[in-house]
Amino acid sequence: MKNLKISLSAFSFLAALVFFGCDNSVTEDQTPLKGPEMGLRLSTMTDDGKVLDTETTTPILNKKSINSKSRLATDLAVTGEFNTPSGNFYDFSAVMNSSGIRGEMVVDHTLAGRIESETICVSNVDNEAIFAVLLTSVETPIGALQENNIVFIKVTDNGEGKNSDPDQRSDILLIFFDWFNFYETPEDFLVDFPCSAVFDNPNFVGFTDIEEGQVQVR
Repeated sequence: MKNLKISLSAFSFLAALVFFGCDNSVTEDQTPLKGPEMGLRLSTMTDDGKVLDTETTTPILNKKSINSKSRLATDLAVTGEFNTPSGNFYDFSAVMNSSGIRGEMVVDHTLAGRIESETICVSNVDNEAIFAVLLTSVETPIGALQENNIVFIKVTDNGEGKNSDPDQRSDILLIFFDWFNFYETPEDFLVDFPCSAVFDNPNFVGFTDIEEGQVQVR
């Protein structure tokens, strides 16, 4: 009888282990997926804050992007300030040299108020340039405009003087608003999405003349 009690106790112990083991496996299976399975989201937005489209991509983590064209300059400075028909004012600088990348963009936005950001990359082809900023402060977050967004914008420097065409800006902004779900730092993000690779993004479909202000790419 004593042996039977020991056997029953051992059986109960094993059954408890199986039960809790199974329960844990079910819990793990129900855990929401994290990382690339969620999909990195990219929004295209107009200057007046209207989101045109949002697409989802799966980033290739921990693998460096390969660019068919070399657009990295030893020294590059992209600066400017301009008003837009929507009533927004942009003031920006994106400087790259042997010390790295520096600069900022400040936007006085009719809907979001004052937006402050720091430049994280810049690239160019001749007089056309692209730069990206990390939004560090958004006075009134709206829609896709939130603190910690990474925003890309393109500009064109058409020269100076009375006979020069007006400088231009891209009609839309590219916004990666959940990049931090996949990358620990902006530098990690830029390994997969450097300015030189985003330069030819098909979402940049057009440019608008700058009527008040100017852009310099040098």
